[in-house]
Amino acid sequence: MIDLSGLSVLNPTLLWIIPGAALFLLILITRNFFKLALDDEGKKQQRRARVWVFIARLIMISCIVIALAHPYQESVKEIKGNPRVTLLFDQSASTALMETGFVEDLAEAVDRRIPVTRRAFGSEMTSDVGSAILRNLEPGANLLLISDGNVNDGALLDDVAFYAATVNASISIINLTASSHDSSVIISGPGKVVADSEAAYTVTITTTQRGAQVNLRVTVDSEIVLDKRVAAGTYAFTRDFSQGNHRIEARILDQDKIVENNRYYKSVKVLPKPRILLVTKKSGPLELLLRELYTVEKRTSLPTDLNGYYAVVIDDAPIESLRNTQALHNYLIDERGDYYGNGFVLFGGMDSFDRGGYTGTALEALLPVKVGRGERKRDGANLVFILDMSGSTGGKRGFSSELEYNNHLASGGKVGYSVEEYGKIWRNAYYYEEGTTTADVIKAQAVDAIEQLKLENKVGIIAFGLPPSGPADSVEEFIAESVKVIEPMAPLFSNRADIVKKIPRITPGGPTSPHLAMQGAVEMLGGVAGDKNIILLTNGRYSAGLGAMNSLKQQLLAIASNARKNYGINFMTIGVGVTENALFPKRVDEAFMKELAAAGDGTYDRATKLNTLLIKWGDPKAKEFGQEFQLVRLSLTHFITRDLEPTAILNAYNEVAPKDTAELILAADSGQPALTTWRYGNGRVAAWTVFAGNNQGQLLNDENSLLVSRTVNWAIGDPQRKEAYFVDIPDVRTNEHGSIIVQSDDVVTSEGLVFSKQGNRYTTEFAPGEQGFASLLGEEYAVNRPSELDKVGLSQDLASLVKTTGGKVFKSTDADAIVEHAKEVSRRVTLTQEIVTMPFLVAAMLLLLLEITLRRVTQRRKKK
Repeated sequence: MIDLSGLSVLNPTLLWIIPGAALFLLILITRNFFKLALDDEGKKQQRRARVWVFIARLIMISCIVIALAHPYQESVKEIKGNPRVTLLFDQSASTALMETGFVEDLAEAVDRRIPVTRRAFGSEMTSDVGSAILRNLEPGANLLLISDGNVNDGALLDDVAFYAATVNASISIINLTASSHDSSVIISGPGKVVADSEAAYTVTITTTQRGAQVNLRVTVDSEIVLDKRVAAGTYAFTRDFSQGNHRIEARILDQDKIVENNRYYKSVKVLPKPRILLVTKKSGPLELLLRELYTVEKRTSLPTDLNGYYAVVIDDAPIESLRNTQALHNYLIDERGDYYGNGFVLFGGMDSFDRGGYTGTALEALLPVKVGRGERKRDGANLVFILDMSGSTGGKRGFSSELEYNNHLASGGKVGYSVEEYGKIWRNAYYYEEGTTTADVIKAQAVDAIEQLKLENKVGIIAFGLPPSGPADSVEEFIAESVKVIEPMAPLFSNRADIVKKIPRITPGGPTSPHLAMQGAVEMLGGVAGDKNIILLTNGRYSAGLGAMNSLKQQLLAIASNARKNYGINFMTIGVGVTENALFPKRVDEAFMKELAAAGDGTYDRATKLNTLLIKWGDPKAKEFGQEFQLVRLSLTHFITRDLEPTAILNAYNEVAPKDTAELILAADSGQPALTTWRYGNGRVAAWTVFAGNNQGQLLNDENSLLVSRTVNWAIGDPQRKEAYFVDIPDVRTNEHGSIIVQSDDVVTSEGLVFSKQGNRYTTEFAPGEQGFASLLGEEYAVNRPSELDKVGLSQDLASLVKTTGGKVFKSTDADAIVEHAKEVSRRVTLTQEIVTMPFLVAAMLLLLLEITLRRVTQRRKKK
């Protein structure tokens, strides 16, 4: 017997043929094309025959149309394999600090029951963990990794984890313990800064022993800026530097196994303020801000010679002041500019763009925007909404608070459960006494957003955290059942009504599995063309029952990052909940939501606004000139907007529309472009087209002025490239060759160095000496130990690797558990789509044969 329950179709739009066919048949059958002399009984028989023909033909047509729409069923299939283990052993210096003497005994114990392949990788100063995994990946592979996970060469673990999951490979690890106490310190931050500007640096401490503390001392030019006992982690500080060379040094004062990684050196070169041109007839707050940061030359019109400036900034100037556009064109093309060309920044106002006569001029061709009122070109996008219906959103949760959960872990409580335990926790979950749950808000906001989207978009809906319908054979199956495709992706004009009906009926309160929902969304979008986006509506807080929260979050970050890199899928998060810590049941983890959006090169919105979503794919409510509006970030990863949340309230804008190849970075909440950028030749061009009154308003206050300075810095690019002579020597490692770049119009020579020349730039390499500070050609640089020693102890990336690939964390004595896991993962369960057109075609054929048979029988009866 064929089970047709749970049936879906790949091409639902074809189903519209059925009501059309029904109408056509009804018209056709009810009309008399020729008259017959029939008595009352004959007319009754004719009516019955017509009804039968209508029903039979409609069913036949429906079956054929459904078959053409490709009906399918999703089914779970088990693929059996041969259990085996590939043991990968890291031979790097950092792994040597961990206890690994058990490797041979463990391999032999496992090998007595299932085949084991032993493979070593890396060297003393090279740890290519990711590449080693890739070399041993094959469909269904079961890898056991013995490594600290600190990568300094080859593929990144996040990339490897995503690929491994796609080929059903499982990667497990041994939870290594330290054989030697060791700590390491590194300094991160810019090696070049501009004079009198604040630069931020971080010092990172890692240790082989969890919870260990060390005495850390950080100095800047021999002045102590940090001197205290600290645990493993990162420690930040800022510094204003004067022009010249400066030294930063970090030291761990304790004695441990490796001396070389107890100190780290960083050289900082402070450059003079870049020279920029300001073209304006105004004297206002923008000029004051620019003079604090740059060497500013002010003009009322555009000069003919621009080559001496790193950037040209125009503040609300009319076209009459900017007639010399050919000079500006040549300046931006900047044939010698390489990646960092010259910069051009325009600030709008009452005398520029549409109000300054730019329309149709040569200047407009240089800009990233078209001047005048215009509608942005929007092609239909592919959007998959993921709705969080888990216990923390539906008023149901396994722990009453994060404190209770953390206490549970601290006391040695389990974070992984058997099927019975997991089901018991879910069914006996703590209930919050709340009226409208977070799940209610998520459903309402999803419906609101979908009703405002353009109909040319394609939309699909996935929900996770649904209550499972019944018992399951395993925890994995129990959790997998909580993720459902509510609506396959289809054009919104065909499925909006269905989506709006289905979403409010979703029942929340099941286990949390955002990673499965995200993987399902990636699969849904992976094979389609065009703009691809995942939109996650959630509070960002995930159930304790799935294991360590940090591990799950790392896995989600890896999925978002790799979906962007491998499939071009952007990731948008919408936070539902409040930010006050006191209101735990409805609190949103906003920091993680932003981090997740940034990993997928997307954006973050609060559910109460939905500004970014509507600006990109809907129709935000327009505002008249003079009405107040806020700014909305359309990129979290661009240099200008990274880690900045605009708070400025403005009330005026220029009528412009971004050009097709431009990037809209910021917009008004009503949809008008605020900051648009693009590359023109080698040059960088940015256009600010919002303002307040006669200036930039709140864009120039303390909270928002960084947006302005970053825009100019982005346009400037490399603040050293225009110097007639400079020497650039980046910091180097003791086991690598250092590089030297010299820019000079004169021939450059130095004893023991052989330079190659390209234009007026000379390059060469050199062998560094011992750790510390050194100088060549009058330029100072730092020498540090090999990068293999930068981090010690177990990497946090290992947890994400294991979680993403369905692996496990074992002890060195867990030979039996390793064998059982190998047997388990050799039996892979996959979700497949099976096309089921044949039952419908057979039904149509049988119905046709039945109709023919009945006609023949009826005709024979009439002849008798």
